[in-house]
Formats: sequence, structure tokens, C-alpha cells
Amino acid sequence: MDSYGILSVLPVLTILVIAVTTKRTLFAMLCGLSVAAVVLGGVTG
Repeated sequence: MDSYGILSVLPVLTILVIAVTTKRTLFAMLCGLSVAAVVLGGVTG
């Protein structure tokens, strides 16, 4: 099993920063989901 360490906090921080600055929660959740997907699986094309 991989150890993600501090990278596991990155999606939550993304959600919080975007939600507070833009006050658009759904957009913030989608951005956090995107960041989590990149952290878990990387970008494959």
C-alpha cells in the first residue's frame, strides 16, 4: 500500500480554499474531486 502522507490533505485544502474564496460549494467539491483523482491515479491520456 502506498503512503500518500501530506498529499492526502491536498483535496480538502483545495475544497476549503475554493469554497471560501468563491462561495460556490459544488464547484469546490468538483475541483477537490479532480485533485483527489490526480493524486490517486495520476493523469493518463
